[in-house]
Amino acid sequence: MASQSLRANLVTHDSGTFLRAGAHHFASLWTRDFAYAVPGLCAIGERAAAEHHLSTILKQTASDGLVPRILERGSSAWTVLKWTLFRPLQMEAGEKNDWRGSKLKAEYLGEHGTRALDAGLLVLLASFSMANPGFLSAHHEELKKVFRYYETLTGGWRQLLTQEEFEDWQDSARRSGCVSYCNLLLLWVLHHAQRFEWVSPGDLARMTALFNATFARVNGLIPLRSGGAQISLETQLHAIEMGLEFPSWRTHVDGMWKDLKRSDLWLRGLGLPIHPRYHDDEISFFTKAVGLRHYHDAFRWTWLIAETGRIALLFNDLEVAEVCASELVRSLGPQGVGEILELKTPRPVRTWTYRSEAPFSWGAARTLQFCDLWSERVTASPSKSSPLST
Repeated sequence: MASQSLRANLVTHDSGTFLRAGAHHFASLWTRDFAYAVPGLCAIGERAAAEHHLSTILKQTASDGLVPRILERGSSAWTVLKWTLFRPLQMEAGEKNDWRGSKLKAEYLGEHGTRALDAGLLVLLASFSMANPGFLSAHHEELKKVFRYYETLTGGWRQLLTQEEFEDWQDSARRSGCVSYCNLLLLWVLHHAQRFEWVSPGDLARMTALFNATFARVNGLIPLRSGGAQISLETQLHAIEMGLEFPSWRTHVDGMWKDLKRSDLWLRGLGLPIHPRYHDDEISFFTKAVGLRHYHDAFRWTWLIAETGRIALLFNDLEVAEVCASELVRSLGPQGVGEILELKTPRPVRTWTYRSEAPFSWGAARTLQFCDLWSERVTASPSKSSPLST
C-alpha cells in the first residue's frame, strides 16, 4: 500500500516525472516533502524520477543559493484553498497526474513571506543519500551553491542558524529564533560535506560545540530552543539516526532512545510532533480558521510514526516497531497512506473544512522505508511476519 500511495503521486510533465506531496491540497511539488521522500522513491525503482526532480530544483535555485519551497503550475495558495473549501463536499478524486503542456514556476516564499529554511538542507541530504557519484558530479556546483547559502547564514560556520516565523516543516507555528531542528539538519549536512572537503574538521567541531552548548539536554533530549521545555520529535529521531551513521556524533546522543521512550512527548501519543503544545498566539490565523489549531501539536503524523518504527528496528526494539506497524495499518484508508491522525485513535483527521491528505507522499515514503527495514531485519525470521504486509 505504501508503494502504491507513492506511485499515485507521481506526475508526468514534458520534462520528466515529478513527485507531488499529495493528491488534493498538497498537489504541488513541495520541496521539503519531496526531499524526505527520495529514499522511498529509490526503493520502488523511481531513482530517475528522484534525480529529475532534484535536478529541476537545483536548476531553479536562486542566485544566493535559496532553493524553491515549491514548484507549481499555477498558485500553490490557490491549490490549498480550493481543496480546503471543496474537498469536504466529497471531491475525493484529486488533481490529475498529467501535467504535460504546463509550465512550472518556482515559489521561494510562502504565504507569510518567509522561506523554507530546512528545504535546502533536505535537498542536500537527499542528494547525498542517493550515493550516486554521477549525479553528485554532474550537480557539484549547484549543490555547493546551496551549501554556501548556509555558510553565509552562519557567518562562515561561526554561529548557528536563526529563522523567521513559519520557516520549517512545522509551519503552522511561529518557530522563530535559533531552533534545534534546522541546526541539527545543518550538522548532518556538514558531516556529509567533509568528504567533499567543503568544510574543515575545525569548522564542524566548532558548529557541533555551539549546538551542544546552545541546546543543553532536557532529560536527555534536545529542546526546541535554548532553555525551553518543548521537545520536537523529528529532532530526536534525526539526532539518533545521525549518531548511528557518524561515530563522531554518537557520544552526543548516547541513551537518547531510552530517554525518548520515557518522555512526556512519547507518552502523549505515538507520532506526535511536539510537547508541550504551542500557545494559541503562536499559531497562524489561517491554520486556526480552517479548524487546525493543533495541526502540529495534537495530531499524529504518519511519517513520524513510520520513522519511529524504523529507528526502533535500528535498535532491535521490536516491541515499539510492532506498535508503529499496527498503528499505520489501522490508519490506512481507501486512498492509501494518509497525513495526520487523531490523537487517541488511528482515524485520519476530519474537520468541517479539512480532510487529512491521502495519498500523502512523505508518509508513504517513510512507511516504505520502515517496511523495507522490517523485511530485512525481522521477516527473515519465519516466526515474525510483518503487520505491514496485511
